[in-house]
Amino acid sequence: MNIFSKLFTALKGGASEMGEAVVDDNAIRILEQELRESKASLDLAKESEIMLLASQKQTEAKIAKLSSQIEEYENNAFVALKQNNEALALEIAHHIATLEAEQKNNKDQAEHFAKSAHTLRSQIQKAETDISDFYRQLEQVKATDSVQKAQENMHANILTGKPSVASAKESLERIRNKQEHFEARLEASQELESRSTLDEKLKDAGITPNVASAQNILDKIKTRAE
Repeated sequence: MNIFSKLFTALKGGASEMGEAVVDDNAIRILEQELRESKASLDLAKESEIMLLASQKQTEAKIAKLSSQIEEYENNAFVALKQNNEALALEIAHHIATLEAEQKNNKDQAEHFAKSAHTLRSQIQKAETDISDFYRQLEQVKATDSVQKAQENMHANILTGKPSVASAKESLERIRNKQEHFEARLEASQELESRSTLDEKLKDAGITPNVASAQNILDKIKTRAE
Protein backbone atom coordinates (compact mmCIF):
# COMPACT_ATOMS: atom_id res chain seq x y z
CA MET A 1 0.00 0.00 0.00
CA ASN A 2 1.15 3.59 -0.65
CA ILE A 3 1.23 4.43 3.02
CA PHE A 4 4.19 2.05 3.43
CA SER A 5 6.33 3.48 0.63
CA LYS A 6 8.17 5.93 2.92
CA LEU A 7 8.43 3.35 5.67
CA PHE A 8 10.16 0.65 3.65
CA THR A 9 12.25 3.17 1.69
CA ALA A 10 13.65 4.49 4.96
CA LEU A 11 14.33 1.05 6.34
CA LYS A 12 15.94 -0.15 3.13
CA GLY A 13 18.07 2.96 2.78
CA GLY A 14 19.11 2.94 6.40
CA ALA A 15 20.61 -0.52 6.17
CA SER A 16 23.36 0.57 3.77
CA GLU A 17 24.28 3.52 6.00
CA MET A 18 24.45 1.52 9.21
CA GLY A 19 28.01 0.36 8.62
CA GLU A 20 29.26 3.91 7.99
CA ALA A 21 27.41 5.47 10.92
CA VAL A 22 30.28 4.84 13.34
CA VAL A 23 32.47 7.41 11.62
CA ASP A 24 29.76 9.58 10.08
CA ASP A 25 27.73 11.66 12.53
CA ASN A 26 25.54 12.91 9.71
CA ALA A 27 24.60 9.33 8.79
CA ILE A 28 23.38 8.74 12.35
CA ARG A 29 21.24 11.88 12.26
CA ILE A 30 19.81 10.94 8.86
CA LEU A 31 18.96 7.44 10.04
CA GLU A 32 17.31 8.79 13.20
CA GLN A 33 15.17 11.13 11.09
CA GLU A 34 14.21 8.32 8.71
CA LEU A 35 13.22 6.11 11.62
CA ARG A 36 11.07 8.92 13.06
CA GLU A 37 9.36 9.31 9.69
CA SER A 38 8.89 5.55 9.48
CA LYS A 39 7.31 5.55 12.94
CA ALA A 40 4.94 8.32 11.84
CA SER A 41 4.00 6.33 8.72
CA LEU A 42 3.41 3.29 10.89
CA ASP A 43 1.03 5.28 13.10
CA LEU A 44 -0.89 6.36 9.98
CA ALA A 45 -1.07 2.74 8.86
CA LYS A 46 -2.59 1.77 12.21
CA GLU A 47 -5.20 4.49 11.79
CA SER A 48 -5.99 3.14 8.33
CA GLU A 49 -6.42 -0.34 9.80
CA ILE A 50 -8.90 1.03 12.33
CA MET A 51 -10.84 2.75 9.52
CA LEU A 52 -10.95 -0.47 7.50
CA LEU A 53 -12.25 -2.46 10.45
CA ALA A 54 -14.85 0.22 11.17
CA SER A 55 -16.01 0.16 7.53
CA GLN A 56 -16.21 -3.62 7.68
CA LYS A 57 -18.43 -3.50 10.76
CA GLN A 58 -20.69 -0.85 9.21
CA THR A 59 -21.05 -2.89 6.04
CA GLU A 60 -21.81 -6.06 8.00
CA ALA A 61 -24.50 -4.15 9.88
CA LYS A 62 -26.06 -3.13 6.53
CA ILE A 63 -25.96 -6.77 5.41
CA ALA A 64 -27.79 -7.86 8.55
CA LYS A 65 -30.42 -5.15 8.04
CA LEU A 66 -30.91 -6.12 4.38
CA SER A 67 -31.27 -9.78 5.36
CA SER A 68 -34.03 -8.80 7.77
CA GLN A 69 -35.78 -6.71 5.08
CA ILE A 70 -35.52 -9.48 2.50
CA GLU A 71 -37.03 -11.96 4.92
CA GLU A 72 -39.85 -9.56 5.71
CA TYR A 73 -40.65 -8.91 2.01
CA GLU A 74 -40.54 -12.63 1.26
CA ASN A 75 -43.22 -13.13 3.91
CA ASN A 76 -45.24 -10.31 2.36
CA ALA A 77 -44.96 -11.90 -1.07
CA PHE A 78 -46.13 -15.21 0.40
CA VAL A 79 -49.19 -13.50 1.89
CA ALA A 80 -49.95 -11.79 -1.43
CA LEU A 81 -49.80 -15.12 -3.25
CA LYS A 82 -52.16 -16.66 -0.71
CA GLN A 83 -54.51 -13.81 -1.49
CA ASN A 84 -54.14 -14.61 -5.21
CA ASN A 85 -52.60 -11.16 -5.72
CA GLU A 86 -49.84 -12.29 -8.04
CA ALA A 87 -49.21 -8.79 -9.39
CA LEU A 88 -48.40 -7.51 -5.91
CA ALA A 89 -46.32 -10.60 -5.21
CA LEU A 90 -44.35 -9.97 -8.43
CA GLU A 91 -43.77 -6.33 -7.48
CA ILE A 92 -42.51 -7.47 -4.10
CA ALA A 93 -40.25 -10.01 -5.80
CA HIS A 94 -38.66 -7.25 -7.91
CA HIS A 95 -37.98 -5.26 -4.77
CA ILE A 96 -36.48 -8.35 -3.12
CA ALA A 97 -34.18 -8.78 -6.13
CA THR A 98 -32.97 -5.19 -5.70
CA LEU A 99 -32.32 -5.78 -2.01
CA GLU A 100 -30.44 -9.01 -2.74
CA ALA A 101 -28.24 -7.23 -5.30
CA GLU A 102 -27.48 -4.54 -2.74
CA GLN A 103 -26.77 -7.21 -0.15
CA LYS A 104 -24.34 -8.99 -2.48
CA ASN A 105 -22.54 -5.72 -3.14
CA ASN A 106 -22.23 -5.09 0.59
CA LYS A 107 -20.95 -8.61 1.19
CA ASP A 108 -18.26 -8.06 -1.46
CA GLN A 109 -17.29 -4.78 0.22
CA ALA A 110 -17.19 -6.36 3.67
CA GLU A 111 -14.96 -9.14 2.35
CA HIS A 112 -12.67 -6.57 0.71
CA PHE A 113 -12.44 -4.54 3.93
CA ALA A 114 -11.65 -7.67 5.95
CA LYS A 115 -8.98 -8.82 3.50
CA SER A 116 -7.38 -5.37 3.33
CA ALA A 117 -7.36 -5.06 7.13
CA HIS A 118 -5.73 -8.49 7.46
CA THR A 119 -3.04 -7.61 4.89
CA LEU A 120 -2.42 -4.27 6.55
CA ARG A 121 -2.15 -5.93 9.97
CA SER A 122 0.55 -8.29 8.63
CA GLN A 123 2.47 -5.37 7.12
CA ILE A 124 2.20 -3.39 10.36
CA GLN A 125 3.53 -6.28 12.42
CA LYS A 126 6.50 -6.74 10.08
CA ALA A 127 7.20 -3.00 10.06
CA GLU A 128 7.08 -2.87 13.87
CA THR A 129 9.61 -5.68 14.05
CA ASP A 130 11.88 -4.01 11.48
CA ILE A 131 11.71 -0.63 13.21
CA SER A 132 12.44 -2.14 16.63
CA ASP A 133 15.42 -4.01 15.17
CA PHE A 134 16.74 -0.86 13.50
CA TYR A 135 16.34 1.16 16.70
CA ARG A 136 18.31 -1.51 18.55
CA GLN A 137 21.05 -1.47 15.90
CA LEU A 138 21.13 2.31 15.96
CA GLU A 139 21.65 2.37 19.73
CA GLN A 140 24.51 -0.12 19.33
CA VAL A 141 26.07 2.00 16.61
CA LYS A 142 25.77 5.16 18.71
CA ALA A 143 27.31 3.42 21.71
CA THR A 144 30.20 2.10 19.62
CA ASP A 145 30.67 5.52 18.07
CA SER A 146 30.90 7.14 21.52
CA VAL A 147 33.48 4.59 22.68
CA GLN A 148 35.58 5.03 19.55
CA LYS A 149 35.47 8.81 19.84
CA ALA A 150 36.62 8.57 23.44
CA GLN A 151 39.46 6.26 22.39
CA GLU A 152 40.41 8.58 19.55
CA ASN A 153 40.40 11.58 21.87
CA MET A 154 42.56 9.76 24.42
CA HIS A 155 45.00 8.70 21.72
CA ALA A 156 45.20 12.22 20.28
CA ASN A 157 45.56 14.03 23.59
CA ILE A 158 47.41 11.63 25.87
CA LEU A 159 49.04 8.66 24.18
CA THR A 160 50.62 10.77 21.43
CA GLY A 161 52.08 13.23 23.93
CA LYS A 162 50.14 16.33 22.95
CA PRO A 163 51.99 19.51 24.13
CA SER A 164 49.25 20.53 26.55
CA VAL A 165 49.26 17.09 28.14
CA ALA A 166 53.07 16.94 28.24
CA SER A 167 53.15 20.36 29.90
CA ALA A 168 50.60 19.18 32.44
CA LYS A 169 52.75 16.12 33.19
CA GLU A 170 55.83 18.30 33.71
CA SER A 171 53.92 20.65 35.99
CA LEU A 172 52.68 17.71 38.01
CA GLU A 173 56.21 16.34 38.33
CA ARG A 174 57.52 19.72 39.52
CA ILE A 175 54.79 19.93 42.13
CA ARG A 176 55.62 16.44 43.37
CA ASN A 177 59.35 17.31 43.59
CA LYS A 178 58.59 20.45 45.58
CA GLN A 179 56.38 18.48 47.93
CA GLU A 180 59.08 15.84 48.45
CA HIS A 181 61.74 18.53 49.05
CA PHE A 182 59.50 20.29 51.57
CA GLU A 183 58.87 17.04 53.44
CA ALA A 184 62.65 16.31 53.54
CA ARG A 185 63.40 19.79 54.94
CA LEU A 186 60.66 19.40 57.51
CA GLU A 187 62.04 16.03 58.66
CA ALA A 188 65.60 17.43 58.91
CA SER A 189 64.39 20.43 60.87
CA GLN A 190 62.47 18.22 63.27
CA GLU A 191 65.51 15.96 63.73
CA LEU A 192 67.82 18.90 64.50
CA GLU A 193 65.32 20.35 66.91
CA SER A 194 65.02 17.00 68.69
CA ARG A 195 68.83 16.63 68.97
CA SER A 196 69.25 20.17 70.30
CA THR A 197 66.61 19.55 72.92
CA LEU A 198 68.38 16.37 74.08
CA ASP A 199 71.75 18.16 74.42
CA GLU A 200 70.15 20.85 76.53
CA LYS A 201 68.55 18.26 78.80
CA LEU A 202 71.93 16.48 79.30
CA LYS A 203 73.62 19.76 80.08
CA ASP A 204 70.97 20.70 82.62
CA ALA A 205 71.43 17.29 84.26
CA GLY A 206 75.21 17.80 84.53
CA ILE A 207 75.92 15.08 82.02
CA THR A 208 78.47 15.94 79.37
CA PRO A 209 79.40 13.85 76.39
CA ASN A 210 82.76 12.10 76.35
CA VAL A 211 84.92 14.59 74.49
CA ALA A 212 88.52 13.47 73.81
CA SER A 213 91.10 16.02 75.06
CA ALA A 214 94.50 16.58 73.39
CA GLN A 215 96.25 14.91 76.35
CA ASN A 216 94.05 11.82 76.07
CA ILE A 217 94.81 11.54 72.39
CA LEU A 218 98.59 11.88 73.01
CA ASP A 219 98.52 9.21 75.74
CA LYS A 220 96.69 6.87 73.37
CA ILE A 221 99.36 7.34 70.70
CA LYS A 222 102.20 6.72 73.20
CA THR A 223 100.57 3.44 74.23
CA ARG A 224 100.56 2.27 70.61
CA ALA A 225 104.24 3.24 70.20
CA GLU A 226 105.46 1.11 73.14
